[in-house]
Amino acid sequence: MPYASEEAFRAGLKARLSAEARTSRFSRDELAQTVTLQLFLARLFRSPDADQWILTGGSALQFRAPTQARPTADADLATRLDAEHMQHSLRQAARPGPGDFGEFDITITPTRSPGLFAGRIRYNIAGQRFSDATLDLSTHREMLLPPETISPRPVLALDELDPMPVIWMQAAAEAVADKVAALYELTGTHGDTLDPRPLRLT
Repeated sequence: MPYASEEAFRAGLKARLSAEARTSRFSRDELAQTVTLQLFLARLFRSPDADQWILTGGSALQFRAPTQARPTADADLATRLDAEHMQHSLRQAARPGPGDFGEFDITITPTRSPGLFAGRIRYNIAGQRFSDATLDLSTHREMLLPPETISPRPVLALDELDPMPVIWMQAAAEAVADKVAALYELTGTHGDTLDPRPLRLT
């Protein structure tokens, strides 16, 4: 559906998310975060650096089983790019193309683990915040199995997501193995606490 302005797009998107939430088991805010991630990933996987990125984690599972997996507010992305080129790639990809509405503000900070970065994206429409999401970024990561590709179904039919681009994803078998291993990963100050995040994927 074409919109005459960003203000009209923002109002229309909010109304459609509210209508979708009334017939969904997910809240409007959860759906808004999913739309934010899908719009960002669509721009990334249409960019010249698309082949440098692989989607992993819960967002990949959500794309594979959109009616079963719970909407996720973060995307796990792996790349062979170094830290400098990784940040440049993300910021270049986030820029709106012709006919696209909204802009992404991206903040990327290193974590205590070498090669791992935490990202936050804020989707602004007509100069106002619409929704936030987070990125877990891994540089120089090599996959054990060849990645798979999928053109996922968007949570809402938007011009920018019609169609979704082909997205490179971590092989399903490798993703499941990662999640099983994460069930037994110890975290916390003393390394004696099971990480609860894998239990919240669905």
